[in-house]
Amino acid sequence: MNNIFIFLAFTAVSVLFYLPSLLSKIYLSGPRYSELKSNVTRIYNFILLTIHLRFAMKGTLPFLGELDRDLFGWISLVMVLAHAFTNPSPPEPITYHPGRRPWWKIFRFKR
Repeated sequence: MNNIFIFLAFTAVSVLFYLPSLLSKIYLSGPRYSELKSNVTRIYNFILLTIHLRFAMKGTLPFLGELDRDLFGWISLVMVLAHAFTNPSPPEPITYHPGRRPWWKIFRFKR
């Protein structure tokens, strides 16, 4: 019973701490991008990434101590990858190549 509670709590807390990172990826990318917001999100992701990576490698959590990492280690590995790939991105510039029509002029109808 105790292991089930710890498993559910660990999973819920991991997802709960992942949500700000995911929301920053969604809402701070594109036109709302700034270096300060991106750096704050990177620091947040790095801290949680190191916590999950340390747990996957050694089996220790900051406040709980050592836990069995058979199943928890896989969840931590998934969370490491999730935190690694959720960073806000700047808007992509519109590129214009000489000799090619811009994308907004391709579908212009002639009258």
